[in-house]
Amino acid sequence: MNAKAIWNNLAATIMAEMGTRHTLPTILEQMAQAKKEWRDAQGYYNSVYDKDLVDHAVYMMQAAEQKYIYLLKLARREGLTCSPAISQTDGNKIKLLSESYQ
Repeated sequence: MNAKAIWNNLAATIMAEMGTRHTLPTILEQMAQAKKEWRDAQGYYNSVYDKDLVDHAVYMMQAAEQKYIYLLKLARREGLTCSPAISQTDGNKIKLLSESYQ
């Protein structure tokens, strides 16, 4: 049983015990959220001037980047593929790693 199946079974059990049935976000939805967090962290980094806040912003940016990279690797392991330029998630266009980050 792979990690995704174990996670889905665990989440389904927990939700059943809570009396509600929710679906987990797909890997692409998680990637879109992680990418947004990464961009938000970059914007935060660009807006701070205090040395302590710059250190915090760098930490947040690196953490968000690593989360995105982890999800990308997970998607590849699961055999998911999409256009190298654009993917659709919940009606929002997201660009994957082919996009340059400024």
